[in-house]
Amino acid sequence: MNKLNFHIVSYINNKNILFFIFLFLYLVCGFYLTFNTNTIINKIDVLFGTDTGRVARELGLVYHYHYGLTAHPLYVSFAQFIKAILNVITHSEKASIVILMALAGAFSVELINSILKLITEQEKLSLLFACIYGFSFSTIIFSSIPETYIFSAFINLITIYYILNFTKKNLTITIKEILVLSLLGTINIGIQLGNIIFYILYLSFLCTYIYKNNLKQKILIGIKFTICTCVIFGISFFIQWYGYIDKNELQNYISLKRAKIETQIQQPSANLSKKKSIFSSINLIDINLDKQKIIAGVTGSVINALCTDNIEYKNISVLHGNIDRITVTPFILLLLLSLFYGTKNLYHKETNKYILPFLVLFLISILIFVIYCWNETFLFSQLSLIFFIILCASIQNMKSPITYICLSIILLIEVIYNIKTINNIIHHFYTFEWGG
Repeated sequence: MNKLNFHIVSYINNKNILFFIFLFLYLVCGFYLTFNTNTIINKIDVLFGTDTGRVARELGLVYHYHYGLTAHPLYVSFAQFIKAILNVITHSEKASIVILMALAGAFSVELINSILKLITEQEKLSLLFACIYGFSFSTIIFSSIPETYIFSAFINLITIYYILNFTKKNLTITIKEILVLSLLGTINIGIQLGNIIFYILYLSFLCTYIYKNNLKQKILIGIKFTICTCVIFGISFFIQWYGYIDKNELQNYISLKRAKIETQIQQPSANLSKKKSIFSSINLIDINLDKQKIIAGVTGSVINALCTDNIEYKNISVLHGNIDRITVTPFILLLLLSLFYGTKNLYHKETNKYILPFLVLFLISILIFVIYCWNETFLFSQLSLIFFIILCASIQNMKSPITYICLSIILLIEVIYNIKTINNIIHHFYTFEWGG
């Protein structure tokens, strides 16, 4: 039986079947969500507070005002280039967007699998954790609708994979690595400006691993990375500014926004009108967020991201979801397994060298939620989820039947509840639009 399982896992890995399974899943969900309803792809703040309408327009309009530049400075030029190629094949804006998102999601799952194989050197464990990531609610949603978050996850995973692969083979950083990582850093920061924190951390871990206590060499390499990244970013932004941005439209937009802000300052009561949104956020526990932001950060960035159910709807607004014993199971099982194996490994002094870096990355991602975006944790859940999955896999680097059984249970719960929730979402959108 073990031999058969080994051959199946090896076949899936060698033939890239994992990539095609999740590509198919995200394509089905993407077409299901975008072609059955006009609301998701045409409006903003209708699905977990996402800017689906804005992102869809930015992907379709080459010369536009692209007001999302402050948060996503280079996203337009990177994503539009790939979508333009897809347009030649599909001749459909909607279809090209769906395919683009699905490709980013499927490649992210494949990258998680490759990263975990480098860290754990176990194909079966890596495959199970990659599937848990791929079937997580956060990954399904952001691989199916037009948004920037799955691209952010994708480029972060490429960066992590490149660094891990490099540390396995080389002992010095050459100009090639500086150029490649600077380009990856430029794309990373360009897609999501906040990713600069994680890019700096990646480089810090790399320099610490290569140069250990050589502070002078670390500073020198850090300066080279900074200069190279700034130059590539500057050139890229210059090309986008003159090739994609309509400066007159952008100026008009800024003027309108300023006028709106001034009006709201003069009429404070205007701010009291409740913004209509289809579940603008998911806080699965009724808590005072002002006092317990840490709980909100962990809840939204990990628990909800893994598995979601029981979302309550009211007209086109959703009040909140309810956490239950089933949907919290994936998180609890992963946490208990990690604590068990973590304690066992510490006792036997067999800890994985990758645990500390990914623990730091995960804790910093939670800290960012607590300080900056605790009320929209699901929107930014992808990076926390990635770090959490890699961290758990690093700790559970054990060939144990209990581990495989628990991971299989987690995967089964995710598949059942997350697919059911996707179906419920489209049902409520369809009911809202067509009244049926």
